[in-house]
Amino acid sequence: MLAELLGSDAAREMLKPKRGRPASAKPKEHVNIRLNTDVVGAFKDSGAGWQTHINNALREWLKAPAEIKKG
Repeated sequence: MLAELLGSDAAREMLKPKRGRPASAKPKEHVNIRLNTDVVGAFKDSGAGWQTHINNALREWLKAPAEIKKG
């Protein structure tokens, strides 16, 4: 029925299974960093989403006043 309405090429494209996650408007960048075992352990102990928690902690640090960052 779709082929009759839209044409066979358009129907085939619409019915093709989509693979993977949709592209994000704000994609994250893949990086490799080395962190102390105790730091990683503390975040992992917080449960699922520990990498997001690290990202949020770093984001909060960026918002901190410059004199705090100099430590």
